Amino acid sequence: PTRVIDVGSSDGQEPRLYVSSGEVAPYTTLSYRWGENLDHRTVKANFQERLDKLPMSSLPALYQDAITVTRGLGVRYLWIDSLCIIQDDNEDWQREAGTMASVYGHSYLCISASSSPYPEAGLAPPRPVPLSYTGVTGLSSIYSTIARGWCFQERYLSPRIVHYDLGETIWECRETFQCECTDIAGLGYVRGRGEYTAFLRKALNPNPPADFDFVYDWAMLLQQYTSTSLTYESDILPALSGIATQVSSAGKGAYLAGLWREQLERQMYW
Repeated sequence: PTRVIDVGSSDGQEPRLYVSSGEVAPYTTLSYRWGENLDHRTVKANFQERLDKLPMSSLPALYQDAITVTRGLGVRYLWIDSLCIIQDDNEDWQREAGTMASVYGHSYLCISASSSPYPEAGLAPPRPVPLSYTGVTGLSSIYSTIARGWCFQERYLSPRIVHYDLGETIWECRETFQCECTDIAGLGYVRGRGEYTAFLRKALNPNPPADFDFVYDWAMLLQQYTSTSLTYESDILPALSGIATQVSSAGKGAYLAGLWREQLERQMYW
């Protein structure tokens, strides 16, 4: 990423915004719902100050929790869109929004705040001790995150995700989808990251299986995406741009606002 948060340490070193010089290092990302309070954003007026320090006390609870998780993993850097993109600089926003495939695709881990309605609420509510489970506990808030347009591509682009749910954590990667309470993948309740991985693997294969239909599979992915919600209607193409960038590496031609130039005739069928 162009910028990341250097999370500092728990012994008093404050986080700060860090501008990358092309270094390669592990970093986490945060997938979440913004809420209505925009005071925590990085803007032109506070950008320089945040390069020096980004005090924990100035951040909403969710960001503090994400920093704590990142530190606990022994990872030094964290990417949060509202802090790492200059939000009132349209040129910066357009440029950084176009790098989502790389930002999420190369992350060490995506921290998904599935049960958090807004940043001030924190990553997850307190968990009872001792823990006990009856049936599947976490699907409602997982669905609420997946139903958000930006979270759709963040989930599919990330190699691995930990969803912090109402009463448990849920693990999702390219191989499986598991929660603490049961074999959620086996129950088939949630369409997993593995389906998109399988689609991408076939698309990237110069000799794909005979039953692979790129146009059909892309249409099914768009069907999932267009069932999600966005706060701003104008985000409908940017919020899919990361996936489009990744799929375009399969050599499927020029991407044209949800369609592919070389496949236009079939894609325009009613």
